Amino acid sequence: MKAKLLKILMMCILFSGYANAETITLEACRSWSHEVFPIFKSQSIYSSILNKEMSLVKYDKYPSVILRGQASYQSDVVSMSEPSPFFSFPDLSKDQYQLFVELNQSIYDGGVRRLQTEINTLNDSIRHLDFEMELHRLDQKVEQIYCQILFFKQQYFLHQQQVRSMDIVLRDISAQVKQGKAIRLQENEIKVQRLVSVQQQDQAFEEYRTSCNVLSVLCGKVFDSKHDEFSFPLITLNSTNNTPNDILMMSLQQSQYQRQLEIIGKSLMPRINAFGKGGYGRPGLNFLDNSFSPYYYVGIGITWKPFDWKNTQRKRSLQLDQIELIEVKKSQKELLREARIKEMKGKLFMIEDQIEKDHEIIELRKEITEDLQKQWKLRTIPFSIYVDGMNNTLEAEISKELHRIQKLKTILSYNRFLKQS
Repeated sequence: MKAKLLKILMMCILFSGYANAETITLEACRSWSHEVFPIFKSQSIYSSILNKEMSLVKYDKYPSVILRGQASYQSDVVSMSEPSPFFSFPDLSKDQYQLFVELNQSIYDGGVRRLQTEINTLNDSIRHLDFEMELHRLDQKVEQIYCQILFFKQQYFLHQQQVRSMDIVLRDISAQVKQGKAIRLQENEIKVQRLVSVQQQDQAFEEYRTSCNVLSVLCGKVFDSKHDEFSFPLITLNSTNNTPNDILMMSLQQSQYQRQLEIIGKSLMPRINAFGKGGYGRPGLNFLDNSFSPYYYVGIGITWKPFDWKNTQRKRSLQLDQIELIEVKKSQKELLREARIKEMKGKLFMIEDQIEKDHEIIELRKEITEDLQKQWKLRTIPFSIYVDGMNNTLEAEISKELHRIQKLKTILSYNRFLKQS
């Protein structure tokens, strides 16, 4: 009765553990990683950077205001050594006091501010593209670890099945040893083979658990390596061929150089600005007046550099070379991309062919192992040959799982390559 209650209690504990198990999907892991990684906090920072860059350009057209004040004492002032009978000059004070405001307002800058605004917008687009590429690398890492988990988990189950088969064989041979129908050497040989299988099972489980721990860091979740189930994703081959991010990045860089080229062209255009100055002090604009008085002056200025020893022409040529160089890199990237697509398609076709042959190999291996098992029970072959047959069947099943994971990884890589490479 106690044994029966204990058995029921153990079953309850076992089923409670499975009740708490969770089915994990690849899409959920991607979503969790997006919430955890710090790079995703940069989106709000990018918006702040763009707003500040735009504000700098916007407020640059507003007038500049400078408030200055000074008090000074000098050793000598202008004076007449001999008095004149016709006119006289007042004695000037050596103390000077001034407080004034300077204003400067740009009227025409040749369109430089407009171009700078466009460059800031391009910079923001480049930052967001860089973010997309970081996201692409993170998703690749998550997919890689997820595929490792699927493979090591299945490998562990296959080794576990082999250990169970060994247990059945070991119980049979142990009973025969007790009855005197088999020798101890045969039993020990089976124990050694079982320990080897247990060792391989433990190694597969440790690889699986390590991959779960790595995925936990990437996703910010704690995965139960014993109970959680990782579903095999059903991914189909994507046929949409988008413009890759790195080529988009090059196009934006070309646009940047084009805007800078326009700014260089406008450097030879005249700049017009209005200015003014008003103040209060002693002396004012009239140096012969010793009294404190207000003063001001206003005007319009022009700045023009019509000749710069062809430096502008050299800068334009440099920018044109940069644009042409990027165009060459884009052409090279497109050629390499086309070659990579053909390579992945060929690899996918090869893996699918291998999977078809894996099924045939496994069926034949199972038949061979069953025949070897019958012959070993009749003691017509040694146990090592039977074990070799079991190992060959296991290797064939592991090879099939490996090819399944390789197919999944290739499809994921292909779809991501078409979308964001």
